[in-house]
Amino acid sequence: MRPTLLWMSLACAVLASGARAEEGKACLLNKLPPNPDVPKRGEGRLGANEFFKRFEQHELELVETNLVPGGDFGIARPGERIGNSWLVAAKGTGLGINHKSAPWAQASIVCQVASADGTVKEVLLKPDSGCGCGGTSDWSWTIPSSAPPGTHTVRVTWEWPKRTAQKLERTYKVTIENPLYGKTRDAELARLESQYPGKVELLQDGVLLNGEPYDGVADMSLTFGGYEGDKTGIVSPRARTFDLGYWIVNQKASHYDRGLLRFDLAALQGKKIKQAILKLTIRQGQKYLASKLAAPMPIYPMLKPWVEGDAVAHVDTRGLAKGMPNVFYQAYPEKWERPLASGNTDHGPQCATLETEEGVNPSPGARADVTALVNDWLSGKLENHGLLIGADLPEELAGAHPGTGGKVEAYKQLWPHGLVPFFSSDEPTDQDYRPRLIVIYE
Repeated sequence: MRPTLLWMSLACAVLASGARAEEGKACLLNKLPPNPDVPKRGEGRLGANEFFKRFEQHELELVETNLVPGGDFGIARPGERIGNSWLVAAKGTGLGINHKSAPWAQASIVCQVASADGTVKEVLLKPDSGCGCGGTSDWSWTIPSSAPPGTHTVRVTWEWPKRTAQKLERTYKVTIENPLYGKTRDAELARLESQYPGKVELLQDGVLLNGEPYDGVADMSLTFGGYEGDKTGIVSPRARTFDLGYWIVNQKASHYDRGLLRFDLAALQGKKIKQAILKLTIRQGQKYLASKLAAPMPIYPMLKPWVEGDAVAHVDTRGLAKGMPNVFYQAYPEKWERPLASGNTDHGPQCATLETEEGVNPSPGARADVTALVNDWLSGKLENHGLLIGADLPEELAGAHPGTGGKVEAYKQLWPHGLVPFFSSDEPTDQDYRPRLIVIYE
């Protein structure tokens, strides 16, 4: 997905997990050598019921689909990617279990980190991408800027107590070189805390607020577009992503994204706000995308409630969109007036602007002054349904796929600079980079 040190056999799954043209093309060849003994697709991978009928008492093993030489992924640095695929097989038979019908193998990078007091704690780096494409468990990690330097264990495990007492495990090693370790905190936040001692509050998932971990950020991207021949006008809410802009593979496969973002402000009630700053950070390894924020993006206050990533609530059960959400069923519990919440009853007038944040180390980002909007929420002038980032979808494009009807250029002008992937509130790595609201009290 991003500039890589090692490619994994996740390549075909990249598009399924939300890859973009700038982040890599589908089905790239894995730079790790293929494992000739891996059970082949089709006849070599059985459904769970059939597999356990034949091999209930057989010794099982975790098989890697690409060979990791010496069990060592080598050296990886922040922004670089490592990974592989694994499946469960009956040892010596050449037959494996299709993971579409069984639990996936699980994987983590296990880091032993020494504290200043001499104690050692275990830090798990969980994968940031995965797919069950072809019946295997594909996992990959983009090394985060928060990753502890040193040589660590990559642990892959599998168990299914309902079907077998066997527990499987494989281990590898990876050496992380990270000069950024301990240097990822927002520099502007540190400066403001020094300038306004005791008057600065950070609202960001995982950060302590009033002594408790804050868990008040909801975000997701709304996507309009798809592939040529799709006539449903699909709008897909994507959880675990926060992407803005226009993505194009070719003129027949593209889409436009705008973002929904909401902070729970209960902890701020009754307080006077001097300034409120929204901060977003581009995902690791995406520094070359910073130029795509050269133009500002509009921000609007949302007027209708919505549920983060609740795809079930959006599905058109009439089948018009073949199980996917369409332009009339985009919001829950209310409908949008127009696609991508582009109607006047969906959001209010523009209230702020998202702009490039210059000189950010180690990863670039964007910021917006949302003081007026936060004060409107706190005063009750507006109900807090969050904010919407990105230009409206014009009415003339609401029923036109970009790959048909000669609408490509008009569609692309919504954001001609390309798609920019930001960290979301539930990214598994780099907590410092999740969406954040910095509030300065009077």
